[in-house]
Amino acid sequence: MEAADLAAAARGVNGSLFMAHLSHMYNFSGLFNPTFAAKSSIMHFKFSLFLFFAVINFTYSQHRISGQVKDKDTGEPLAFASVIFNDNPRFGTTTNIDGKFAYSGAEAIHTIKCSYVGYSEEVLQISGNRQDIVIELTFAENVLEEVVVNQGENPANAIMRKVIANKEINNPENIESFKYKSYNKVIYDFKAKDKNDSIKLKQRLQNGHIFMMESVTERKFISPDNSEEVVLATRVSGFKNPSFASLATDLQPFSFYKDNIPFINVNYLNPVSKGSLNKYKFTLQDTLYQGRDTVYVISYKPLPRKNFDGLTGLLYINTNKYALQNVSATPFEKGKIDIKIQQQYSLVDGQWFPQQLEYALIMNEYPTKKTGMIVQGRSYIDNVQLNVPLRKKDFRLESVWIDD
Repeated sequence: MEAADLAAAARGVNGSLFMAHLSHMYNFSGLFNPTFAAKSSIMHFKFSLFLFFAVINFTYSQHRISGQVKDKDTGEPLAFASVIFNDNPRFGTTTNIDGKFAYSGAEAIHTIKCSYVGYSEEVLQISGNRQDIVIELTFAENVLEEVVVNQGENPANAIMRKVIANKEINNPENIESFKYKSYNKVIYDFKAKDKNDSIKLKQRLQNGHIFMMESVTERKFISPDNSEEVVLATRVSGFKNPSFASLATDLQPFSFYKDNIPFINVNYLNPVSKGSLNKYKFTLQDTLYQGRDTVYVISYKPLPRKNFDGLTGLLYINTNKYALQNVSATPFEKGKIDIKIQQQYSLVDGQWFPQQLEYALIMNEYPTKKTGMIVQGRSYIDNVQLNVPLRKKDFRLESVWIDD
C-alpha cells in the first residue's frame, strides 16, 4: 500500500474499509479460524495496527500554511516571489501568477522570508497553521544592485548560453503531439494613478469590474503547426448566449521560446534566442533552490546603443535541462499602451510545459484624465497529455471553434 493510500484511508470516516483493505493485504481471515494460530499472522496484525495509528498521527500532525504576496502600494499580486521557510534557503517555494503560495508538511513553520527583485525583503514570525497570510512588499528600486564582474565571463551570460543551447528540446511546441484543457479569464478594469481612486471606481460597479469573460477550452496539437482549440464553455458579462470567448494566447505566445515575441503588431527580439547575448544585458539577481535543482533569477534589458525592439523582465532558469521555469516580459520602450506577460512552467512526464499564463494590457492615463484602463487575462492549463496518438486528418479547418 502506498503512503498516499494509507493517509487517505486514515482520513476516511469508515474505518472498517481500511481494516478490510489490511485484511486483504495480510489475509487476516485466517485469524478467525480456530485452526489458525500462526505467530507470523499475529505479528502482521500488530504491525498493521501500529501502521494504522502511525498514519493517523502523521496525517493530523501535518502543518499547513498558505498566503499571498502583494505589492504594498498597488495591491497587485506578485508572481514568482521567493518564499523561504525557517531561514533555510533550500526550504521554500515561489508564488504562482496569482501571488499565492502554500505549504503542507511535517515540519512546523516559524518564520517566512519573502523577497522579490526590486522590492525590500520582508520577514514574518508565525505560529500554528495559517491559511490567510498576506505579505506586502515595498518597491525599492535601489535594491537592484549591479553585479560587478572583475574577471572572466558574466555568470548570467554563461547560464544563458546553456538556456539557448537547450531551447529546442525545452520548447513545448517541438513535442510531437499534445492535448490539454485550459480555464481562461479576462477582466477589464479602470486604472488610476492613486490606489484609493482605483478602489472607488471598482466599488461603483456591481461586480467590481467593467467587463469579464470566462471560458474553458480544449486544445490538441501536432508538430510543427497543426493546432485546433475548441471552446467547451464560455460566459461573458452582459451576454446571455455569447458567440465569442477568451483564449490563453489572445495577446501572448503559448511559450517563450520563439525567436520573436509578437506584442500588438510589433515583433520583439526574444532574450532566449541566438545572438541575444550581443544585444541584451543579463544580470544574475538571485539564486533559489527547488529540491535538488537550482533556479537562477536573471534580469534582462537591451544593451545601450542597440537599435532593436527589445524586452525587459525576469527569467527564472531551472538547472533541470536549463529550462525556463518562470518568465516576465514587457517592452523596454514604454508607450501609451503597455503590455506585460508572465508565464509559469512545470514538469509533465519529464517535459517542461506551460502551466499558468498571464497578460496585462495597460492603456495609460490620457493627459487630460487621471484614469486609464487595464485588461488582465489569466489561463490555467490542466489535463496535459503528451505524445498522444493524433491524426492530422482529424483536425478541422478552423483553428478555433465553439462547441454547440
